[in-house]
Amino acid sequence: MDILAAYFLGGLVALSLFDLLTKRIRSKLQQSVTDAQVKLAGTGILVGRKAASALFLFSLWVFWPAVLLGAITGGKGNKQGDKHGT
Repeated sequence: MDILAAYFLGGLVALSLFDLLTKRIRSKLQQSVTDAQVKLAGTGILVGRKAASALFLFSLWVFWPAVLLGAITGGKGNKQGDKHGT
């Protein structure tokens, strides 16, 4: 249980520092929440913006090593044709 708490605490600190230094999470949050909402609606699950925001931020927190690795390596998402230009 201590390892899990350390993992989540480390994730909270790492994501907070990442956002304070780069402002990338705050600047891209609205578009990411909209994308999450559309993807959930495509599966038949209709959620509001608050629920989609909570789900998106929770997934960032759970998978924070992948988020930071993607930011460090310069992952740009869909390489074939990004419709939103991000």
